[in-house]
Order: sequence, then C-alpha cells, then structure tokens
Amino acid sequence: GTIVHTILERMLKEGPPPADPEAKAALLDIARQELEQDCPWPATRRFWLARLARVADWFLMTEIDRQARAVPRHFEVSGRISLDTVEFELSGKADRIDIAPTGGALLYDYKTGSPPGAKEQTHFDKQLLLEAAMLERGAFPDLGPVKPLDAVFIGLGAEPKLVSAPLADQPPEEVW
Repeated sequence: GTIVHTILERMLKEGPPPADPEAKAALLDIARQELEQDCPWPATRRFWLARLARVADWFLMTEIDRQARAVPRHFEVSGRISLDTVEFELSGKADRIDIAPTGGALLYDYKTGSPPGAKEQTHFDKQLLLEAAMLERGAFPDLGPVKPLDAVFIGLGAEPKLVSAPLADQPPEEVW
C-alpha cells in the first residue's frame, strides 16, 4: 500500500496531466521504478505492476474529474488535535488533500482493496469522517482550518471504485 501511495503521488507531482495520451505510460513507468526500488520480490513486483496496469485507465479517467474540482496540493500529511473535554489527542495522516478554487478542501484516501461503504463508515469506519473533522479544526499543519467539501476513498482493488464519506449525514461538527 505504501508503495502504491508513492507511485500515485509521484505521478501527480511529476507526470503529465491525466488526460495526456502519455499519462498511462508515465504512470506505469513510475510504478516500475518504485517497485524495483522498494519491493525486493520479483513476483510481487510483477503482481502489483499488473494490478496497476488494470486500474490505470480508470484511475486517470477519474483523476481528470478530481482535478477539475480541485488542485492536488498536500500528500501524506500528518495532523493532530487535542480534545478540549478530556485528555486525548487524535492523530492521523491524510493520503491527499486537494484545494478547490473556493478555498475548501477535498480529502482522498487510497485503498488497494475494497473501500468501506457508507453504512460501514456511518457505524464504525470513521477514518475519513474524523479526518474531515480534523481538517475543519485546523489539525493539519500549513492548512489552518479548512472546510471539507468532500472526502472520498479511491478504491484500487479488483473492481476500482470511488466511495464518498457520508458527510451530509454525518457532518464534521457532529462527528467531532
């Protein structure tokens, strides 16, 4: 999972725009480089390269839409915040935070498997909901308090899909 995060981050920072005809080749080239560097097992490298090749077109197509909404700005950014009522500190790492022209932010979390659905997030998988609450309260350095416009899991499993956090049903102030 960590290597996949690095691959996608490098692609967004160094690669051509997702609509560029060379984007898929660039993504797979970055994947080869990162896997060669950080994965010592040849069979595992081939497995992950094949898996990324299967989802590359989908990722790039959906990335066009993501970048139409906001600009990728922050990657693998850690945040922390203390609760006022009890001695407790919440910490987390956002895979990616994009900034919209309005100043709001979109949170993304990459999943190499299947992301949790809305019901799972409502009842027990609070990762993105808590990250949105942290974002709104200024828990991530260099961002200050920012309104979360959306929070989405980018599932890169056998059936790639996007799953939004149920922010409308569980707004950050309620989750907090």
